[in-house]
Amino acid sequence: MWHFISEHISQATGQLFICEHARVAQGGDSHACYIIHDHQHRFFVKTRPYDDTQQLSHEAEGLTELGGTQCVLTPSVICHGVTRDESPEMEYLVLSYVKFITPSQDAYQRLGEQLANLHLYNGYSSYGWPHDNYIGLSRGRALHR
Repeated sequence: MWHFISEHISQATGQLFICEHARVAQGGDSHACYIIHDHQHRFFVKTRPYDDTQQLSHEAEGLTELGGTQCVLTPSVICHGVTRDESPEMEYLVLSYVKFITPSQDAYQRLGEQLANLHLYNGYSSYGWPHDNYIGLSRGRALHR
């Protein structure tokens, strides 16, 4: 799996990436999380057994949209897909690595301001998402535009 994902990261970034180390990271209940790195680059990866729900593909779409608002700092989507010719096939999402720190009071203030700006952002004619999606194991229903 890591060889396949490393090749996709290399294609997406235009830089050779060979996963030298993969460490399990704390994550949600619907996927496995890893921090992978070589001697120069570090990425956050989510994986889950592939099914037709495309959960991580939809998460990539949502993160890209959120990032596009430039209201709230979100990890960048590097690539996503399904490992092929492996058993079991795995859906994966590769994100830029974000190092978590203990936030200051000012950081909480900035986050609140960013979230308020996100809620004021009006890039669409209606609310909701055009297709069903997931929050962990909970399925959300689409609100049609």
